Amino acid sequence: SVISEFGIFGTGRSGCFTRSELGFAEERTALIGAVEAGWLSVVELIVGFAKEGRANLNVVCHEWNPRGVGGAGLRGSYTALDTARIYHREEIRQVLLRAGAVSAQCC
Repeated sequence: SVISEFGIFGTGRSGCFTRSELGFAEERTALIGAVEAGWLSVVELIVGFAKEGRANLNVVCHEWNPRGVGGAGLRGSYTALDTARIYHREEIRQVLLRAGAVSAQCC
């Protein structure tokens, strides 16, 4: 997973970050990034990798703040399929479903 940090965070290397209520981070895989951007060709490429056993379509990511995973305005758990639904990427959602992707609730 790639972690994109927003708000006020300290160093990631120490594992410590500020307790600011404004601080939060979201996790994102390359597949989730492609879904968010609407890049069908990249999604299809990663699906191909998954068929070869070189990628996982069902990595569960989280949004979190200093109090933990989820919370007001944050998604607790999500996969690429959940992201396709949230972003209204119907064509991508269908590709993921045909490839065997599932929602975080099923993982």
